[in-house]
Amino acid sequence: MARPERPLSTVPGPVRDFAAALRELRQQAGAIPYRQLAKAAHFSPAHLARAADGRALPRWEVVSAYVRACGGDLLEWQRRWQLASAVAQAQRESVVVVHMPRMRSALVDSGCSGHMAPVHQLASARSVASVSSATG
Repeated sequence: MARPERPLSTVPGPVRDFAAALRELRQQAGAIPYRQLAKAAHFSPAHLARAADGRALPRWEVVSAYVRACGGDLLEWQRRWQLASAVAQAQRESVVVVHMPRMRSALVDSGCSGHMAPVHQLASARSVASVSSATG
C-alpha cells in the first residue's frame, strides 16, 4: 500500500496552489499511484511526488511528464506553470531580508561579565523600566 501524501501548507501561494492543482489532476485521472505514474512519465515516484508537495515549483520537464501521464492538457498546464513561476519570482523579489547581528549574552562574554553583573542583579529583581533608568 502506498503511503499517503503529506498535507499541503495551509498558507496559500503560487507554489502551493500549483501543487494542489497537480494533485487534483492526478485524482481526476483515477488517483494513479506514483509508481504507475512514474512508469508513464519516466521520472521516479519520489520525483513526481515532490512535484506535488508544494515546497518548491518543479521544473517544467517534470510537470510536462506528470501532466502527460495524467492525460492533462499540456498547453493549459504550461500556462499555469509559467504563471506560478512568475508570481513566485515576483514574491521572492519583493521580500525584504533584514540581517540581524547575532546576539550573545553579555554575561557569557568574558570581557564584560564583571561589568554586567550589577545589571544582571538589577534585572532579576526589578522591572525593565527600572533597570533601564538605573543603568542609563
